[in-house]
Amino acid sequence: MADTVYTDPIYLTGDMLASVSGQPTNQGNPGDSNFGMVMRNVRALNGSDTLYRLVWTGNKNSSATEFQNGQFWQLQVYDASGDNDSDPTVGGAGWTPVNGYNSLTPKNDLVAGLGAGDDYIVFEGNKGWLLLDLNGGLPTQPTTLTYYASDENGDLAVGDNDRQLDFSDAYHAISAICFCAGTEIDTAQGSRPIETLVAGDLIRTLDHGLQPLRWIGSRTLDRAALTVAPHMLPVRIARDALGRGLPAQDLLVSPQHRILMRSRIAERVSGAREVLIAAKHLVGLPGIEVLAAPGPVQYLHLLFDRHEVVFANGAEAESLYTGTQALRSLTRAARAEVLALFPELRAGLPVAPAARPFTDGRTGRKLSARHAKNGQPLVMAG
Repeated sequence: MADTVYTDPIYLTGDMLASVSGQPTNQGNPGDSNFGMVMRNVRALNGSDTLYRLVWTGNKNSSATEFQNGQFWQLQVYDASGDNDSDPTVGGAGWTPVNGYNSLTPKNDLVAGLGAGDDYIVFEGNKGWLLLDLNGGLPTQPTTLTYYASDENGDLAVGDNDRQLDFSDAYHAISAICFCAGTEIDTAQGSRPIETLVAGDLIRTLDHGLQPLRWIGSRTLDRAALTVAPHMLPVRIARDALGRGLPAQDLLVSPQHRILMRSRIAERVSGAREVLIAAKHLVGLPGIEVLAAPGPVQYLHLLFDRHEVVFANGAEAESLYTGTQALRSLTRAARAEVLALFPELRAGLPVAPAARPFTDGRTGRKLSARHAKNGQPLVMAG
């Protein structure tokens, strides 16, 4: 990371930013089990469908890799109607400074060092205090929040635990690992659109038959957010792209969402006949592509007592795996819900082992290239 220069704008959604009433204060003292930073009347600037950016305006340092006291930033909000090309990453058209947040200074040393953590930072501005929390999902109604020193804002498995917000994390704040709305999921009542499911519904799984859904979460990314975060554009797996009738109709998933591959090539390359491979590593095979310019996309997660393989548009794909990366992709509110259901996750451990071996990037790309060369179906009969 030391060789990377972070000078470009940092793009965020409105639910990651919140105003704070008055200067944050401490609860307890350093070393106490309840020591934390208390922020009152915390209120999100907007929803996840509104795009903001932080622009570094003063005391730039090309060697800096994290937010530090002494830097100066400006917060801007995007309005596509003021941008002729509707591309928020090109030029300054459509961007307007947010009143009161023209000059923001990171306050890492605020409240005995709790002004920053691995996934948040508090800024001081001419309008007052501003909270940036990469988890998103900040409250829309004024709420008192306490960020504790003991748990690094809720998850010791997130970040490098140096209690500073790194630029590398901020640049990848917009993320998700899930299905797109409209996906048909096999249930005890037959196939149902994923957005109609609720906790308690019985879902058909590959390994354990019908299993109760423990939690379902969602996040919507609008066109502007997808433009600044092209790594989040959905992958479309066309009908029959995985094999005959797989999927039965086009399947849309986030790039990191893993699909079951079953083939002799997988066995030769990875040592397992069945593996889970990220959709992005299948891109380029016939019928599998990244959607270039979609409208708003609603991503949804399905969580069970264990990691499962479910049937989505007839294809076999994973449920939410509660590892660090997946938890990091959830909003703050969603993570709180999941941690309440599975408190053991606070130790940084998944609920249960993976349903199938995961392929890393190198292996995934190698498998895709072999399949492209041999023309063998990605999913053979079980």
